[in-house]
Amino acid sequence: MQAFKVCCWTLKIWMIQLALVLSIQAQDCSRPTGGPNMVLSDSFINRDTFTNGEQVSFVCSTGFVSAGGSRSITCTDGVWSEVKMKCKIRSCGSPGEILNGHFEFPDGIEFGATVHTKCDVGYILVGSGVRTCMSQGWSGRVPICEAVMCGPPPDILNGGLVTPPGEEYKFGDVVVYTCQKEFTMNGTSSIRCSENGEFQPSPPTCISFSAQNCSRPKGGPSLILSDSFIYQDTFTHGASVYFVCSTGYVGAGGSRWITCTDGVWSEVKLKCKKRLCGSPGDILNGQYDLSEGIEFGARVYAKCNKGYTLVGSGERTCMSQGWSGRVPTCEAVMCGPPPDILNGGLVTPLEEEYKYGDVVVYTCQKEFTMNGSSSISCSENGEFQPSPPTCISF
Repeated sequence: MQAFKVCCWTLKIWMIQLALVLSIQAQDCSRPTGGPNMVLSDSFINRDTFTNGEQVSFVCSTGFVSAGGSRSITCTDGVWSEVKMKCKIRSCGSPGEILNGHFEFPDGIEFGATVHTKCDVGYILVGSGVRTCMSQGWSGRVPICEAVMCGPPPDILNGGLVTPPGEEYKFGDVVVYTCQKEFTMNGTSSIRCSENGEFQPSPPTCISFSAQNCSRPKGGPSLILSDSFIYQDTFTHGASVYFVCSTGYVGAGGSRWITCTDGVWSEVKLKCKKRLCGSPGDILNGQYDLSEGIEFGARVYAKCNKGYTLVGSGERTCMSQGWSGRVPTCEAVMCGPPPDILNGGLVTPLEEEYKYGDVVVYTCQKEFTMNGSSSISCSENGEFQPSPPTCISF
């Protein structure tokens, strides 16, 4: 019996000790949350629970780099220590130097930003001109700006180049002409390979001492002589003039220049077509009649939907700068108060004004019955229709 008591006391003491151990056992930690622009290291990213005393580490998110501070934290009795690491957005630095061009930086040089290449005048871009700041640096390579090239310069009658012609010339190259004996030069002796891949200005002409002049050239219904020459009546052999499209017309291709050669003008190549004004706009509760089209000189007419009336001018004309006027307004037709009836009235309070489509409902007094429709509506002519009902005594 004494041995049994000792055994029971021993068991009680052991259970008390176990309870104390369990009560003071440290708690685990759940998955920690880092600071801005950082994530848990791959070694720990798939775990949800961490034991007391365990350490984990963070890394900066893609496009960000460490700005100092320890990247490790420790679980202590269910609580994580403070995250000390700071992350800042990555800067890619200079995207490089472009020979005969430069980069434009609308977004800066930080992660995610794009830079755009712009070549100098007379140079053209080879390949992609866009680079993006990525996590490992700038995408792509430094682009190349190559010189614009011109083909052989034009031949001229009764003259030629001072030096033998080449097959190709780069932007800025200059060639010089000379005339044969018994001919004199009209225009500049030198022309230059320009940024558009053509030699400019036009080459000179070699005029015979007996060459004839030209009278003022004629254009056409859609093109006129430039203001620079419009007051000149006579043009010397070799002179060049140019045309422009008439008001309301735009260029549709072809050279605008012609040249006088011994009293005869070269053919006019410039083509002009009528300007298109596009849509004249949308009219709320109406539409345009476009039967004349939308070219220069055409007129469109506004038409309001049934029950709406036009406010202002409904006509617009396609001009050289676009449509004249503004988009008109179609306002709802309005009706005055509906008619009164004997021995009856309206179900709802009387209004001073009603718009197209509004409906009013009549009712008769006691001991009277209604003859006709109980409801009438504001019609497109500004009057209520049909006629109101009458209230007839029993």
